[in-house]
Parts: sequence; structure tokens; C-alpha cells
Amino acid sequence: MAKKEIDWSNIGFGYIKTDYRYVSNFKDGSWDEGTLTTDDMITLNECACVFQYAQTCFEGLKAYTTEDGHIVTFRPDLNAERMMNSAARLEMPQFPKERFIDAITKLVAANADFVPPYGSGATLYIRPYMFGTNPVIGVKPASEYQFRAFCTPVGPYFKGGAKPITIRVTDFDRAAPHGTGHVKAGLNYAMSLHAIVDAHKQGYDENMYLDAATRTYVEETGGANFIFVTKDGKVVTPKSDSILPSVTRRSIAVVAKDILGMKVEERPVKLAELSDFAECGVCGTAAVVCPVGKVVDFLGEEAAGALQNVLYAKLAPGNESGITVLVIGKDFDLLAVNDENALFVAGLDGTVETAVDGVVLHGIGQLACGMTGSVDCNDLDVVRLDSCSESQRADAAETIDANFDHISILHNK
Repeated sequence: MAKKEIDWSNIGFGYIKTDYRYVSNFKDGSWDEGTLTTDDMITLNECACVFQYAQTCFEGLKAYTTEDGHIVTFRPDLNAERMMNSAARLEMPQFPKERFIDAITKLVAANADFVPPYGSGATLYIRPYMFGTNPVIGVKPASEYQFRAFCTPVGPYFKGGAKPITIRVTDFDRAAPHGTGHVKAGLNYAMSLHAIVDAHKQGYDENMYLDAATRTYVEETGGANFIFVTKDGKVVTPKSDSILPSVTRRSIAVVAKDILGMKVEERPVKLAELSDFAECGVCGTAAVVCPVGKVVDFLGEEAAGALQNVLYAKLAPGNESGITVLVIGKDFDLLAVNDENALFVAGLDGTVETAVDGVVLHGIGQLACGMTGSVDCNDLDVVRLDSCSESQRADAAETIDANFDHISILHNK
């Protein structure tokens, strides 16, 4: 079958209508046989449970064209199992695993000409989902449901493809302890929409969510899991009861351990550990595997101890410093800076140099600059300096005038 006339290299990550989708309905305690249809519209009662109480779950997987021209789908059995777990948690009937796989097989075969060609950088994204369809006004589960699956060709999830992205540690929570963070419920993603829109407005690609209970452990982004690599080559993935168990992350762990011979560890990962890792990435069906170039964290007034702001950043290739950690002390005595109106700098190695007229910078990738004395920490400027190398002077309310490759104000109150 000939492929559709589509500019595969420039389609982006968006919806393109394909010819067929799969539909099956649950009523009177059982699923019907299901069928493929060309109708892409859904008609529901205004009081349908999905509208009133967000009773819906979904999955995401992909189909690819191999080098020899075959079409393959990546581990649909694991998506089937995860969707069954999601349905059980949301008091929805489970769509059987074997039927899930059959539905996906039929869907992909019917839309084979929409599967991007090998080497195009695009894939066929498959979206199975289920929702309560009958009218429900009291808070209770629906009694009728619809399982559907459609597909659409997509390009890279992040603009620019597999280029390092910038992530911020968000103040918002994605999921609560003992909640629904471990299942793929639509309501979880609705909770993340405001945070991702805000992140994009601030110039970040994604959010790093912390555990809601203590806000000290790394969880995940709004749509992908984290993977870290230690300086001695160990793969580490965060462990939490409120993290969605990623099929992609699980597969990466298997490849790393069984094929590449790497050590793999799933455990709680503290935010404070980020400086100890050599690499960081995010992974998921949509994102696939994407490197993280920088993680920025602005801690608020309630930050523990003397920390006001902490910045984590991966330096440019070739810089032996690896991942830097910038800490600005709220109690300047901790930084041994007591000179009135002196400039203070917290460097990569934790050393502090002060001067009334300037400070010597020794190739440090990230610096904190501000005036000491009686200045409140909320009045500080946090300045990011790339490839800095020589002595410069700065005032707390001014941008540094220096021979740097890049300067940007990260925090200025």
C-alpha cells in the first residue's frame, strides 16, 4: 500500500485525521464485538459521566516502519495491562488484553498508509481511550462505557527533535500521595495543563514535579518519566507510588541491564542529588528519549535551611565540570561574606570570593551575584553566566557587563 502524500519531516506533533478508528461499547455488563469505523465524531448526552466527573483513562503507543518495510507496534501488551490497571482504579470495566491487542492490530493495518516511512523521523501515534457514556448526575461510576482507539502520524514531541531541553522545578503538584498518579487517568493530565502553559510562558520546555508530601524527591514531568545516569555509568530511575509506570522507561531499563550490561537502579531520587548525576533525560511514548540540558529550581520563602535559590544546569560539552549546582545563601554568614555592599559569588566548588569592586571568575559556568550587608534575599539578582573567565564588576540591580558568551537574569525582584 502506497504511503500518503505527507511531508513526513515537518508534520510536528499534532492531530492528522486518518481513515479508520476502532470502537467498542460496554452495556449491560459486557463489551460488544467492536468494529472499525470511518466516523471520527462522538455524540454523547450532555450529562455523560465523562463530562461531569472525568471518568476516563487512556493510553499512548506507537507503530513504526522498519528498515525492511515491515510495520511494527511497540509492546502493546504492556499498554493493555496498564490500561486495565487504570480502569480498575477508576471503577471502569477492563477492556481485555487480547482484545486490546487485536484492536490495535486492526487499527494499524487499516491505516497502514499513514505509518511514516523508515528514516523520516516520524511515527504513527496510537491513542486508545475509554470513558463513561451514560448520564450520571450523582457522584458515582457510569454503567455504560465506550472504548475507542484512533491513530495519527506525528513528528518529534519537543520542537527541535532530540536536542537538550530546559526544565524547571515547578511549585505545582501533579499527584497526591495515595491518589491516581500511578494510572493514566485524564484528570491527571488536566491537573498539569496550567503548569505546562505557565512553564512555556516562562521559556521552559517542561516541568519537573516533586513528591507532594515532602517536595524533596523527583517524580516526573507532565507527560514523561525521568532517567538519570551516574558518573560511574549506573542508570537510575525515580521510584514513587504516584509515578506513572512508563513502558518506555521499563524498556530502557531492560536494554541497559540485559543488553548493555549497565547497572540499573529504581529508587527514590532526591532533588538535591541532581548535581551527582552525569546525565539526565526524559522518556515516554510521545517524548521517546529526550536529553535534559538544564533543570532550574527557584525555591520559595519556605525553603529549608538557608537556601533561597538552587540552580542545576548541565554545562556545554567539553566542560569538565559536568553538572553545576548554584546555591545562594539566605544567611550570608554561611557564605563568609560580611563586607557591607560587597559582591558575593557562590561558585561551582562551593568557594566564595568577595570584593567591593569586583570578583574574579574562574571558568565557572553558573554564578550567584548579589549585594551583601542589609539587603534582603528577596532583592537579589541571580545571574546565569556561560563561559565566564575574567574579573568583572556588578551592582545588585544591574545586568553584568562582561565578556561572556551569554548572560541572562534568572531571578530579579
